Amino acid sequence: KQAIQRPGAAHAAVNYYRALLRNVTALPDDGVWRLMRRRIRVPVLVLWGQEDGALGTASMNNLEQVAEDSELHVLPRCSHWVQQDQPEETNRIMHAFLQRTREAVRPHPAGKL
Repeated sequence: KQAIQRPGAAHAAVNYYRALLRNVTALPDDGVWRLMRRRIRVPVLVLWGQEDGALGTASMNNLEQVAEDSELHVLPRCSHWVQQDQPEETNRIMHAFLQRTREAVRPHPAGKL
């Protein structure tokens, strides 16, 4: 919270996202669309701030269609920056998730996905 309150920090953050969107001028090619439609086959943890002004919680409504083995946590009193707003809770959730899932994820035999 202190970093964003520095003079010019909020303006710089907004400009970062503007620059990202400015470069989205063409539709992705067929290869990109194929990758975007692939299902995620490893455990997925999503931490979401209930008060996220950039991305609403409705963005996660169909998470299980993309990642069947997903776990969503919506943290109250959190903005877009959950790791800064509630670092202890974020660490607790991440640690528990990693403990539960470390046996579920094994390296691919060919060394790549």
